[in-house]
Amino acid sequence: MENDYTGWAAGIGIVGFLTAIVLYLGMLALTLWVFYLIIRTAVKNGILKADEERRRRSYPLQ
Repeated sequence: MENDYTGWAAGIGIVGFLTAIVLYLGMLALTLWVFYLIIRTAVKNGILKADEERRRRSYPLQ
């Protein structure tokens, strides 16, 4: 049996490595996007609550 890994086996290794990199970067991008959406929603809700409190206390808007 011959141990020649310069043909199709090397190609499979390269394709597997590139697939792993693409999956890793995709998951990283998805994670950052979800965290961005969560933080954006929290900030928006905080601003809305602050505006309601300001109106309740009848502070003038600046």
